[in-house]
Amino acid sequence: MKFPGLLCQITLTLVFACSVIAQDRPESSGGKQQPASRPVDAAAPTAHSSLPTIDLPEFVITGTTSVNPPDVQKGFLDEGGTYKRNPLENSPGTRDRETIDLGARFKQSLLTTSEGLYGIAGAGLGTFFSANVFGSFGQSEKSYDFLGDARYRRTRGFMRFTDASGGRLGLKGSLIVRSESHLLDEARVSGEASYGLSKYKFYGSLSPSLGRDWSNVRFGTRAVTSLNAPAVVSAGLIYQALAVHDSSAATTENMVTIDAGGQVPVFDFLLDVKAGLRLTTVTSGSINNLSEASVTIGVPPRSWGNFLFEISATGFAIRGMAGQQSSYLYPHLVARYSGLKNQILFLHFRPQVKYTTLREQIHINPYLSANMVIRHEIHRWAVAGGIESDWSSWLGTRMELRIQSVDDYPLFADSAASGIWALVYGGRTSLAAFRVDAVANITTNDYFALAVTARTAKNSVYGSRVPYLAEFEASVVYRHRFPFDVSAGPALSVLGSRRASAQSAETVGSYLWSGMNVEYNRIPGLSVSLEIRNLFDRRYEEWKGYRAEPFSMVLGLSYRW
Repeated sequence: MKFPGLLCQITLTLVFACSVIAQDRPESSGGKQQPASRPVDAAAPTAHSSLPTIDLPEFVITGTTSVNPPDVQKGFLDEGGTYKRNPLENSPGTRDRETIDLGARFKQSLLTTSEGLYGIAGAGLGTFFSANVFGSFGQSEKSYDFLGDARYRRTRGFMRFTDASGGRLGLKGSLIVRSESHLLDEARVSGEASYGLSKYKFYGSLSPSLGRDWSNVRFGTRAVTSLNAPAVVSAGLIYQALAVHDSSAATTENMVTIDAGGQVPVFDFLLDVKAGLRLTTVTSGSINNLSEASVTIGVPPRSWGNFLFEISATGFAIRGMAGQQSSYLYPHLVARYSGLKNQILFLHFRPQVKYTTLREQIHINPYLSANMVIRHEIHRWAVAGGIESDWSSWLGTRMELRIQSVDDYPLFADSAASGIWALVYGGRTSLAAFRVDAVANITTNDYFALAVTARTAKNSVYGSRVPYLAEFEASVVYRHRFPFDVSAGPALSVLGSRRASAQSAETVGSYLWSGMNVEYNRIPGLSVSLEIRNLFDRRYEEWKGYRAEPFSMVLGLSYRW
């Protein structure tokens, strides 16, 4: 709803609500943890970490399909104290709006990070003279950690004008502060810096030789400190700059994000308070300023028998292009019921404003014109509910139904320069999706994961012409480790036909993608891998006019310590 006096209304509403429902904070969340995986080297859980489970691969089924096999290596710890995969192994591909990411709920690790030096270095060479090199080096200690990484890739391409190249340099780390000040002592300060670049051509357009160069710079810092236990506060600052050049055209996007929040004691209970500010300047001939200010106030999780509740409200004040400027206040509710054996029922109600940037839109569609109108999505209705089930120590499933009603949902439309996409807006977009995930760590050497999604989408102006959202998609991956130090497994995905443009009835056909990954690990730390993509050499399009890569192979070698 629109409202005046944004901050005052949020504060008064939440403080009153908290005074009514306040009670002693529960010692635990009331939820249940994922069952232990079969591998015998899984570390035992602690009070500060989730129960370890198999680390699932990322599986992108739209655009450039990629499969990252289950793997474990040293890296940063996340806020929950669990192990994180090395970011070099999570290279995203071209993605549609909703990517199948197998087993998002189960992305935890087999091992916690040990202290000391660690790193990985490797290279690969594939068909179409596709080469890549990568490496990272880091150190993790009780009082500090850091990780630097570098990568570069290039390909001559599978057809004319499909050559491409790109690279990235990154560094991040954190430090525990020792100080006589109560506020600063034991605070953790972290920072990051990265630079990335990419170069490719619009090979499916009317001007296939048209080249695009883009570069992205990112700097960020964050501090987390404790007031009086259990109250904790944090603050962060991030700067990002994107530059896109298409032959004679040029667009730049600069964005600053500031956020702060934590648990603040009010009388005899705690409030979760968060505030954020985003400022974006897009320059393409003219200058456009976009912004979002948000404040969230909520109550920490409260339990009532087998029920667990989280209640909050968020106020937004936004500015986008084409005259978009307004304020909104939305309540949020998260509820979980754990009274059933080995099952959890959940319900999320989270209407919100989704801040939109040119950077993320080009990531979704790399052939999008850089001279686009950017408006922020208004999710007036967003509810999700379902059930998580642990059928045994090795099998888990999740079923979810998600319903959304969105204003200013960005819709792709083929521009006059066919093959170069534009964004159009209009009406209200209704989205409904039912998704099933299944993960099976069948034995120590057998791993299986499945994700299936069925959805409907309709816009009040363009009808069912909501581009690149398939009514059905499914992905499956299986991996087996043989006794002779070889692990291998296939991956399959199917995607139904999709509308190609909001302004026409053209479609992009359905397809079946297949792949195979083989890895040899005889020498500790050394890995030799062979990845096969589009195993059956199916011809299909990622986007209308943009053919996906045919059958290809990549032979890789890596060493980690």
